[in-house]
Amino acid sequence: MDKINPLSYITDTDPVAQAIQDVSGWYLTEYMTFDTGTSIAINSIQWYMAQGWAIISTESYEVGAGTSTTTHTRFTMSRRKLQSELVLQDMITDFTKSYNEGRNINDRRYDELVALWNVALDKTEDELNNLGPDEYDSVIQGLLDQLPADLASFETNLDGIMDNYGDSRRAAINVRFDSELSKAQQDLISKGLYTTVIWVTESAGIEREREQALTDFEDTYVERQVAIELALLKARTDVNLALIQANNRWMEMRRSNKFTPLEIRNQTLKYMLDFMERRTDSYPGLENLAGMAAQLGYSDGAATVSPS
Repeated sequence: MDKINPLSYITDTDPVAQAIQDVSGWYLTEYMTFDTGTSIAINSIQWYMAQGWAIISTESYEVGAGTSTTTHTRFTMSRRKLQSELVLQDMITDFTKSYNEGRNINDRRYDELVALWNVALDKTEDELNNLGPDEYDSVIQGLLDQLPADLASFETNLDGIMDNYGDSRRAAINVRFDSELSKAQQDLISKGLYTTVIWVTESAGIEREREQALTDFEDTYVERQVAIELALLKARTDVNLALIQANNRWMEMRRSNKFTPLEIRNQTLKYMLDFMERRTDSYPGLENLAGMAAQLGYSDGAATVSPS
């Protein structure tokens, strides 16, 4: 199987650093002078101050001569004004730049992932084509054929083990009782009691014990053989049942095309299309800029004529 290295198709894109906006050019300092007579129009001064003007100096002077002189006061005022058009232009410029950069990075990432999906689909088709149309059938059929062969081999090996086991146990019993006969005969001779009558009686008892031991062994041997045959019968039944079930499942798989190359290819293609369908690009709302522009407009919307 060919390997797929995602890093060969995906670019490590670092976030775009945002520069700090210089706002010093957004503001303009304005100056004005305001003259008033002896009866100062307090309301007018207050109105200008409400518009952001601040008194930075005052100067009183006389107008006229003699008894007809009038005292006037000159107010020097200033205010710091936000230049809405400059602010809006800078904000729109930064917004548009960030907007385009974000869309460009997002689209590039999307294209890279789609390209990676395309490589995965291409390699999947290559692998499936290399398998050949009958590859799955031969593999499954080989597994099904091997089960009975393995069971037959196990039966043969087990029969051989039991045959050797029976022969060796019988020989061991006979050797043990032959030894008992020799020991009993030697004991009679050493005691001077060996006669034909006594020996026949003594050996008959040992032979009865030999016969009983062989009989007990044969019973045990038969019981074990019966247990083994029952176990083999169950194993044969289980294997046959498993073969029938496996064959039924395999035929069902073939009918439903779950493991055909076409289904695997289409499934990979479906994953790719699902990914493409899920793409949603979230764009900044232009209504936010419209709202900011409206608010900036309010800062320049004050009346330009003071109340009388």
